[in-house]
Amino acid sequence: MQAIREIKEIKDKKVVIDLPERFKAKKVEIIILPLFQKGKKKMKRISELLLKGPVLSKKEIEKIKGVEDWFAEWKVPKF
Repeated sequence: MQAIREIKEIKDKKVVIDLPERFKAKKVEIIILPLFQKGKKKMKRISELLLKGPVLSKKEIEKIKGVEDWFAEWKVPKF
């Protein structure tokens, strides 16, 4: 199956798609979806939310690392 995916600007309520010569289909299905772009305002709100989130202490991080090392020592027998 051949497929073409392009992002195009809308001009005068029209979208033009140029097909390559190697595209041999006689009928196509066209699906038009709006392209959502994250604005600076939205990114700022997300950043603020993440900065207000919970923070792990150094002690908690060390505890997690210890568990990782402990898991690495496990040997799983083959079945």
